[in-house]
Amino acid sequence: MNKNILRKRRIFLYALVFFVFSISFFLAVGRCAYLIRKNFFETLGNNLGDVSRQNAEALTDQIKVRYQLLNSITKRFEMEPNSRKDNLYLFEPVAEAFGLKRIGFCDSNGICYATQGEEQNLSYREFFKRSMNGEIYISDVLKDAMDSNHTAVTVMSMPIHGENGQIEGVCGITYETENLIKDIIIETFEGAGITCVFNEKGNINISSHENLFEVNDNIYDILWGEMGKNYDNRNQLIDELIEGGDEDNNKVHGEGILSIKEDRYFYHIEPVYVLDGNTQWHILSMVPYSYFEQRFARTRNNLMGMVLVIMLFIIVTFFIFQLINFRQWKQTNKSAYTSPLTGGANSVRMKMILGRYPYTEGFMVAMNIENWRHTSLALGTIKTEALLKDIWKILAENERCVSTTNRNFVGRMGHITSEIYLASPAVAAMTAIKGYLGGWEVEA
Repeated sequence: MNKNILRKRRIFLYALVFFVFSISFFLAVGRCAYLIRKNFFETLGNNLGDVSRQNAEALTDQIKVRYQLLNSITKRFEMEPNSRKDNLYLFEPVAEAFGLKRIGFCDSNGICYATQGEEQNLSYREFFKRSMNGEIYISDVLKDAMDSNHTAVTVMSMPIHGENGQIEGVCGITYETENLIKDIIIETFEGAGITCVFNEKGNINISSHENLFEVNDNIYDILWGEMGKNYDNRNQLIDELIEGGDEDNNKVHGEGILSIKEDRYFYHIEPVYVLDGNTQWHILSMVPYSYFEQRFARTRNNLMGMVLVIMLFIIVTFFIFQLINFRQWKQTNKSAYTSPLTGGANSVRMKMILGRYPYTEGFMVAMNIENWRHTSLALGTIKTEALLKDIWKILAENERCVSTTNRNFVGRMGHITSEIYLASPAVAAMTAIKGYLGGWEVEA
């Protein structure tokens, strides 16, 4: 009964230790996974910001180059007011070198003349009206009125001043929007990155994914339709989108998460300072939330694989330890309870042998110390030595015994008046059977 209780307690203790270890281990793994996920998303968010800033720098450089070119051409037109139309052909190599579709100017009535000989009334265009009012302007994406194919183009314009400072017309350069897209939009995040450029009104001028943002659509209208329920008014959404807002997770910020067409996107908005230094355009860079999840899933799977390997290693190590411990216990048990002479359990075998001689007084102790090291490993050196002393101190006053060991001194097996006879194992065994000192009788 006591052994069963001890066994149950031991099993319960093992189970409790294993349970506590497992809980601690998985809590540690969960914490590590959380920190890895957090760092992973922060890193990818920083990469998204870097991509947005790089695109903004590329676009700014492109605009600066075109602005410097436009400014030089405008000054040339201002220096030669009477030969503007005649000298247009001189700018054809310039347009080709800078990847422009055409260079031209419009008179005060809106009649525009271009390097390829085109002539068109564009007085209704916004760029003409704004520049006639003295502004340097970059248009939205337009359908080319001077081309029968009506390709998508963007016009940069500035006013042409006369000698008295009055505005006499508008100088402009026209470039295909597609070429601008190729110059500033690069493939990012394994093709999952999305980039669009919109002006101060929210009109989209450049888009890398037409299925999500179409050119000339208004991004503010799109976001208001998708997320307007989270805002009091449209201006609040615009302010928080461009300039940032509070930390409410239900609202968008200068960077964060947008929900568009039932999908979630990480986004970053970077301002583009153009022309006179005012912020006219913004670059919006986005990556689908699913892309981050897929990338993190690889890391998570690798982490879980490593955890499983570690758990398997721990379990195998535990069972190996238990197997070694069990074998050691078994060997110790054998050393303690199995007689090398009888081959059976000491107590049981001795009772069987001594039961044949009920009137004989005495007993025999047989112990094999060949594997006593197992007992020493299990109990420790100090307890093992104390155990040996207790085993050998079995003789009372004036008692006699026959021993097969040759380490003989007074009192080593009990009382100092006890008598110990040194004999061979055969004589000791026969003495135990006969009840008196004697050996095997050999017939002549």
